[in-house]
Amino acid sequence: MPPSDDPPIEVELKLMLPDQAAYDAVRTWLDAAATSCRVRSQRNLYLDTADLRLRAQRAMLRLRFEPDHVVATLKTRPNLHAGLMRTEEREAPLDADLAARFRARAPSRVDPDVLPLAAALRPLLGDAEPAPALFALGALINERRSYELPRALLDGGAGTVPIDLDHSLGPAGTPRLEVELEHPDAAALEGALYARLLDLGVAASPSEQSKYAWFLEGLASTGRDEPSEA
Repeated sequence: MPPSDDPPIEVELKLMLPDQAAYDAVRTWLDAAATSCRVRSQRNLYLDTADLRLRAQRAMLRLRFEPDHVVATLKTRPNLHAGLMRTEEREAPLDADLAARFRARAPSRVDPDVLPLAAALRPLLGDAEPAPALFALGALINERRSYELPRALLDGGAGTVPIDLDHSLGPAGTPRLEVELEHPDAAALEGALYARLLDLGVAASPSEQSKYAWFLEGLASTGRDEPSEA
């Protein structure tokens, strides 16, 4: 059964870059054209129960470690079509003590009731008391460059739009190079962003899977596709 409240809907355009040269071309353009850039090193730790009941309900639970905070994210009901992702998303920061504890020693087992999203998780985990423990599936490492790009450079509109340029490494050690545009008008901006990338000589393609699905695929290739209760 899914959580009963109505979470925000994340709308995101996800475009794959074919190689490092394409990534470098997009980075050079955004570095010059954007009004701001923030670079963040991220470690994304994915969690599930021993019987993978979150995955069975197409839910993803992640702890994202950044230099100044740790954020828990729960995504449900993902819908990815032609690079446009719509998903229900809940996010909440861990309190300082819990974040410090998890930083000091990366958790392999987590009591879901200590997480700030415990109430949203409970319907997904069932009615048993205590709630089943969560186990670390593994981590995805990402360098994210977050830009604010004047919308006028895309479709002539006012204001700015957020664009993330990601360089990710999954459990199989292969890179994933991606441009993400999270905005309510992501679908309307899709054609303009494709055209701008083509002007740079970059043949981007719509993502066919989320980062989490890509992570799970890489995990399966290593033979470690289930959590360990050790």
